[in-house]
Amino acid sequence: MSIEFRCKGCEKLLRTGDHTGGLPAKCPECGTLQTIPDLVSEQNIAPKGPPQRRGPKTATIYLGGHKGEDTAAIMSLLLGVTALMTSCCLPLAFPVSLIGLVMGIRALGSKNRVLAVLGTALSLLGLLSTLGLTIALLFGF
Repeated sequence: MSIEFRCKGCEKLLRTGDHTGGLPAKCPECGTLQTIPDLVSEQNIAPKGPPQRRGPKTATIYLGGHKGEDTAAIMSLLLGVTALMTSCCLPLAFPVSLIGLVMGIRALGSKNRVLAVLGTALSLLGLLSTLGLTIALLFGF
């Protein structure tokens, strides 16, 4: 009797003796190192027919929380930096600071709390510097 299973790397059908269960094995096709299954179960039996192709292997990065919260945290950080850089351009700095502040406050409950706090702080700093510059220009300081 033999153990049949598919390689985790290339999906090639592999067959070995039943006495090798639990031992490490290297796929002859792609070189992936894996453990030979102990028992022949329905999970290990190779499906009949051609192997199903999976898409290309890609890495997935999960930031946590809802996608809207993640986006709001990142955008508040970017808008906060932009607000500080454009604080001398009054027509641009006010809306950028306010939008960054709102997005940062909205994202404070997300798992990206650090980004949200940084974005909120930078947006607030940009807003305060813009207000200070506006007051200085209006009153001639």
